Amino acid sequence: MDFEVLGELIEVAVDDLHPDYQTAKDLAKVRAREINSNAMLLAWHSGLTGDHHPKIRCGSDPRPPWIVWAAVRGANLTVSVNGGAYVFYFLLFYEKSG
Repeated sequence: MDFEVLGELIEVAVDDLHPDYQTAKDLAKVRAREINSNAMLLAWHSGLTGDHHPKIRCGSDPRPPWIVWAAVRGANLTVSVNGGAYVFYFLLFYEKSG
């Protein structure tokens, strides 16, 4: 595993060893929204191409910018497609009981 896990980790395997971004994203969103219908995608990275979002700089933190971005925004679910071919970071919203 060559990626940082933020919160819970869900691993998704697909037959295509090199899925395209849209397929991987759709699968990740389905899995995240099975847990929480309001799951918000915060950031992602492709272990296949090195592409990522967002394309920003995040201060002096040594971690990659997509991880810093997701972490400071409260990412609490990581979905890995095919062992890191794509990694998606989500924020799950939970209602407060009270």
